[in-house]
Amino acid sequence: MSKMARTSSHWNKNVACAISVKTTGPKIRFNEVYQLSVIPLLSDYTIDNTILPLNLFIKPENPELISWPNNRVKRNLIKQAIDYGINQEDVPDHFETWFENKLKPGYNVKGYNKNKILPVVHNYYLNYQFLNDLLTPSSYEEWFDWHIKDLQNAANIINDVYAEHGEKVPYSKTTLSYLQSALGVTEITRADALQECVALSKCYALMVRNLKRSFKF
Repeated sequence: MSKMARTSSHWNKNVACAISVKTTGPKIRFNEVYQLSVIPLLSDYTIDNTILPLNLFIKPENPELISWPNNRVKRNLIKQAIDYGINQEDVPDHFETWFENKLKPGYNVKGYNKNKILPVVHNYYLNYQFLNDLLTPSSYEEWFDWHIKDLQNAANIINDVYAEHGEKVPYSKTTLSYLQSALGVTEITRADALQECVALSKCYALMVRNLKRSFKF
């Protein structure tokens, strides 16, 4: 079997990465990111095991604003961030070090622009708002491409394709927990951002593969 490519020609050599942020609550510019995880993917959206993932725990600056979850794993992860997390102002430096020394994205097909991360996410808008604030807008623009692989949007588009062909739509909901259930990715807990990245990878890969099989692309 041939080795799966790291990138795909229609990505302009950008590198797909599953991205998850865990926050102290849902309010942008009020709550904070306490865990940020990034896992590089291959061109078929499976995990690239040759590159060490990024997994940062970040100390909340305003712990009094934390919306403490009932989930025990989440509570323990927040406590870990409070006790051992890096400071928020240090996150861009840690991210840049990983980007340059671990991801090593190279340059685009024309050879003069450095490649970026092609985000594979669920609910891009919310992830973007928190990441943009955490990394600063200029750094976000430097490291992330604007072509997004959002599982919510993908599910809606796939539903449209099935409906256009007179078929029953496969995804009656677009929450990540529902998509995991519908695709049989049920063994992964999403309380941890790194594990959620694994779920994102598996779900997106299955969505693409199932669509291809259904319509024999």
